[in-house]
Amino acid sequence: MNSNGFINLSIAKHKTILWLLAIIITLASAVYQRMTGPTYPVRGKVTIGDQKISYKLLRSEVTDRDAMVRLTVPDSSISGYLIYKRYRSNDEWLTMPLLREKELLTGYLPKQPAAGKIMYSVHLRRGTADISLTGTQPIMLRFKGAVPGWVLIPHILIIFFAMLLSNRTALEALDPAGQSKKYMLWTIGFFMVGGLILVRLFRNSPLMPGGPVSLSAMTSPTIRLLSPCWDGCGPGTRTASSAVIAAGSFLRPG
Repeated sequence: MNSNGFINLSIAKHKTILWLLAIIITLASAVYQRMTGPTYPVRGKVTIGDQKISYKLLRSEVTDRDAMVRLTVPDSSISGYLIYKRYRSNDEWLTMPLLREKELLTGYLPKQPAAGKIMYSVHLRRGTADISLTGTQPIMLRFKGAVPGWVLIPHILIIFFAMLLSNRTALEALDPAGQSKKYMLWTIGFFMVGGLILVRLFRNSPLMPGGPVSLSAMTSPTIRLLSPCWDGCGPGTRTASSAVIAAGSFLRPG
């Protein structure tokens, strides 16, 4: 640490080690985001009577189909139902029974336009026992437009590589003699291509279905990452700027 209180390490020459560290950080952050993001399904187990029931409840669905809620419940004496309403609406809470087909209890939540949200809870009933799978907290279900593979796959690959570069930039910035500016410029370039240009090309494409993707949802993290200054900044600010870009690994929507 130098006299100004900033980290000062002579590590830029160890390029292989820095790339390996960047890969580890990127993979770890990607797994963390995937497991904790707002669209990751809610999973758990409940016990009703002598039955232990596992569940996986959606928190994301595309706009061209109803959202399916399905549970495997072998005990035919157990029934279930959904309670739901549109998010931030004056709607009344609606109740929908889950239909049984052999061991499966199934229900469908009505599809919504892009960026539409539904709050819902799933209940199981056996005799007088009535259990909400998620307690008093409803699940937030978000609807998004279907994005074709020719857009989604390049977007994921480019953004993932941008995440890798952002972490590599942050590590390089720990050494004042390093080439962190070069890595930062590459990082910004990849974020712009994957998070701004590619999405805009898709939105302007005649193949795009009506409102398939939320531009603000896909580009706002990118815009936030392009704000740090560089030219004229001291090593401490450069380190902070690189760290902001590295934090983008956690800002991508799920």
